[in-house]
Amino acid sequence: MCIYGKCDEIVRKLMEKLNLDIPEWNLQRRAEVSYNSKNKQLSIRGLDENNNHYSVFKSVQFSQDNGLKFQKVTEEPFQVKLAATTRQVIVKMAFQGHYGEPD
Repeated sequence: MCIYGKCDEIVRKLMEKLNLDIPEWNLQRRAEVSYNSKNKQLSIRGLDENNNHYSVFKSVQFSQDNGLKFQKVTEEPFQVKLAATTRQVIVKMAFQGHYGEPD
């Protein structure tokens, strides 16, 4: 049997015929931030709901101390080496943009 149509429309009609509600779907994203004190490296990676690596971000920007100058990293793993004098890090994460995710 071939069915031609969009998946959402077909499933919605099927669920109506079966008299079943379509459960609400919530998108969840997680980020793991780690710091290696030995080499002074800060890392960020996306995780799925099972804590497996997942490409959530298209880029991550890091700013050390003053927040005036950002270093943009566009490839995974998203890592930056911190200066020995760094006390504060500002991080801006840009999502892939699927499902209308904000930056």
